[in-house]
Amino acid sequence: MQASLIPTGSHKLGKFHLVGKFIPASVVGGDYFDFRLLDDGRLIVVMGDVSGHGLPAGTLVAMAKASLITVHRSKNVDFQDTLDAINEVIRRSSSGKMMFMTFCYLVIEPEKGIIGCSANGHPFPLIAHKDGTVSEIATIGGYPLGVRDRQDFRIIEADFQTGDTLLMFTDGLPEQVNSEGEPWGYDKFRDVFGELAGSKKPEKVVDGLLESGLKYSGDAVQGDDMTVIVIRYDIE
Repeated sequence: MQASLIPTGSHKLGKFHLVGKFIPASVVGGDYFDFRLLDDGRLIVVMGDVSGHGLPAGTLVAMAKASLITVHRSKNVDFQDTLDAINEVIRRSSSGKMMFMTFCYLVIEPEKGIIGCSANGHPFPLIAHKDGTVSEIATIGGYPLGVRDRQDFRIIEADFQTGDTLLMFTDGLPEQVNSEGEPWGYDKFRDVFGELAGSKKPEKVVDGLLESGLKYSGDAVQGDDMTVIVIRYDIE
């Protein structure tokens, strides 16, 4: 397991409570997430999913992480510059291997109550609101990283208020199949999230999602890495 690259567990970050878990499909996984709390209170959260898994995917994950750390040494964190840098690393590293990485990049601004999001081939994040509704941060579709030399990364903003719960995930969990080859599905996945988010702590939301998906799949072989992040805003 790539524990050194996947910051699993519970983290208190300023006004945020972030919980993440990663279940690899093989010894070395191809999922990736990371986060950084900036001095001005903004929270950056990223999640990626390399095509396939195993050592080649794990190597690409390590290079993406290193690139992100390098870019974030600058005080001026910019969507386009960050995604350009990681895209270039993925493109060069995967040349001739037909590999790519879906990538979701979030910047949460608590004082403004908004999220800036760029999801490039990655499942759209979900927000469970205090009124019980669940909305999708549906960005305009972009190419996964590594597919093109350069692209204009589309950014969308969404409301994120005190008491809201944010969910980021890779496709391994909602697309997990049962013994008959039938996938759990994104609708059921979303429904379970909505049920859990209103009354459970972030740790319980993550555990509940994983338990529900794995219960559905039963004895079926896990076909892909599974990663889930839940972020609660201002839990005090």
